[in-house]
Amino acid sequence: MCACGRSRRLCTNTPACCMRRRFSNRGVIVGEGKPENQNHAVIFAHGEALQAIDMNQDNNLAEAIKIRNLLCELQPAAHRGAPDVSKSLNNDSSLMASKMEKLMIKVRKAETPTALIGCREWIFSEKAGALGLFAASAEFAFSTIIQRTMDHPAHVRLHYGHPDMFNKLYCMTRGGLSKATRQLHISEDIFAGMNHTLRGARLKYSEYISVGKGRDMGFDSINAFEMKIAGGTANACITRDLWRLATRMDLFRCMHLFFSSPGYYINTWLLMVTIYASIFSLVFFSFANVSTVEFREFDSVNTDVVVKFDWSNTYTAEGLIQLGLLSLLPYLAELVLETGVIPALLNILYQIVAGSLAFFIARQQTSRVFYEEALQYGGAQYLATGRGFAITSSSFIKLYTNYGRTHIYTGFELGFLCILFYILDDCLDCNKGATTWGVWLVSASLIFAPFWFNPNGFSIAKVKNDYRSWKQWLNGEVDTVTGTSWHTWNRKQLEKARNDKRNQPSAYLAVLSGVFVQVAPLILLAFVTMTRLDLSIELPGPEVLRSKCVSFLIATAIIWLVVGLTCKAGTHFKARAQERSWRLYSFFTTIAVVALLVAYLAALSRWYSGNGFNNLCLIIYANVSLLMAVHRAAVLIATRSPRARAVVDAGFLFCDIVAGGILLATVGFLSLIGVVAWAQHQLLFGASFARSIRRGELVGVLGHDRASPSKKGRMLDKGAINDAIYTTEG
Repeated sequence: MCACGRSRRLCTNTPACCMRRRFSNRGVIVGEGKPENQNHAVIFAHGEALQAIDMNQDNNLAEAIKIRNLLCELQPAAHRGAPDVSKSLNNDSSLMASKMEKLMIKVRKAETPTALIGCREWIFSEKAGALGLFAASAEFAFSTIIQRTMDHPAHVRLHYGHPDMFNKLYCMTRGGLSKATRQLHISEDIFAGMNHTLRGARLKYSEYISVGKGRDMGFDSINAFEMKIAGGTANACITRDLWRLATRMDLFRCMHLFFSSPGYYINTWLLMVTIYASIFSLVFFSFANVSTVEFREFDSVNTDVVVKFDWSNTYTAEGLIQLGLLSLLPYLAELVLETGVIPALLNILYQIVAGSLAFFIARQQTSRVFYEEALQYGGAQYLATGRGFAITSSSFIKLYTNYGRTHIYTGFELGFLCILFYILDDCLDCNKGATTWGVWLVSASLIFAPFWFNPNGFSIAKVKNDYRSWKQWLNGEVDTVTGTSWHTWNRKQLEKARNDKRNQPSAYLAVLSGVFVQVAPLILLAFVTMTRLDLSIELPGPEVLRSKCVSFLIATAIIWLVVGLTCKAGTHFKARAQERSWRLYSFFTTIAVVALLVAYLAALSRWYSGNGFNNLCLIIYANVSLLMAVHRAAVLIATRSPRARAVVDAGFLFCDIVAGGILLATVGFLSLIGVVAWAQHQLLFGASFARSIRRGELVGVLGHDRASPSKKGRMLDKGAINDAIYTTEG
């Protein structure tokens, strides 16, 4: 019988063709490249120990001398000079059962094989500017105090760092170095630790030896690394390995395992979601006029006492006890232990001034988005981040394509909710600054962090070039840096939500969760906005016709009638190339709308009660919220309708135009203030690295000069070259 299932006499295909027909159209399906190569290379390695190092690992001679001691720890304790307690079992026949049980436990512990032993890593790239320091500090606590605690007393220290030494003979016969199922074992490292822990092996951690390690030093590469790790952890959460570990451990070991593996990303998801939930609930209560609740009670002498309660007290207390501050404690404790109190406080103060809060908030948002996306839609993949110096400025299009839908949209939404909370002013006794400062910080960090950590980003010449490229990119031209136009990028962003590849593990659950998280809050805001109306139209008939709901429906019908007729007329005139007729129609429609507004606010006020302007703003906001809810629902539900997809794309295009215009205007204004660019150089980069940044700026100016098509452009570029040379020499 041939591999394809046919008789060998009747089969005329080659063996390779038969294998392709049997398994898939692309031959034998292999897993992820890195773990597949590791498991395959084990059989060709000499010796009894393995170290699967990365190219970013460093070492020195003084530390290399200690490797002999480290390798000796791979042997069981019985082979390293430990007391042989088995002789007591053989010679003493009068042992009690309890004492014999203790001796048996000691024998088993002494003979337990060691699968791998890890050591400490120190990040040598922390001197390469603020981003290198932030990336190093993010791993400082994990590679020291956290792994030390996970090793003892928790005994749940898995395989995290590539300096770990593997017991080759043990790994060859018990699962290999890692697992390599495609799109499931993205974070292949931790599965080696899970596998050997489940098989009863010992995993150690020693701190008498350490190795160097180079971490990412660019904002884009750091976030790309977080995308990969967050997606890999989400896949690890749904594997049988983690389930088997968690169900076979006691409570305290299970809690340590949770904190060391998936707990960090679950806590990050909870933290970022609760930030949105906090400001959403404040706005919701403000719309409902229940921010301050008054109730009466009687004291001991039956005196009527009015007690006030406002929700800001709850949010102020919540701000003091939060996961964000608690996650800083291990880092601060280890820093104080190794450097002292004063150097540790100065280090943290410098990081805060340089923008570490914005960096870690953006990093947490990256982890939250891709962890949630991998659980909801699947499709996590390995990303090659690269760990080089980021000395050249990224274009505005590249920054927007990387962070537009994941960070900038969320930042604008949080900021808009804060503005709504201030405008509504429902809680008169609340300290709004103390209540919303954290949300303002998150909003500003998500919007401006990519631009603050972009070298040479605050240059008015760069802003002009970015604006021209931005307009061309929105009109459909392909950007040379990203290799995309707006339409291809938008299609890629919506690919998972629309399930274009038909590879979602559970499409119905993905739609339900998306509707609950993205659509339901907007519907609630629209509903509670309607309840705030004090508009009542004096209509004849029953009382129900003068209710808020009827007034809202009548106003909504008028608004959408005007919008629908305008869109229909615009489509009609543009399809027939009647531009003059369309301009006349737009002119007279605008005059009619203005006249209708004047009549509503002035002449028709006798037929309704309430503040006309405030009610109009509330009606418009409620309709905008409903429109956004329908737009988000169409992304998830109407995925196969071409008309619905076109409407969704048009909505995203409008949002991108508005968000991009605001960002370009803000960055351009900050570029006119020279102190912003100076502060960026001084705070984010060291003295030597800042000189490299200026040389990179000079190289960029020279390259732009060669590509400049006009004589006027060349003259301007020569002036920029002189400025760059003066800055470099100065």
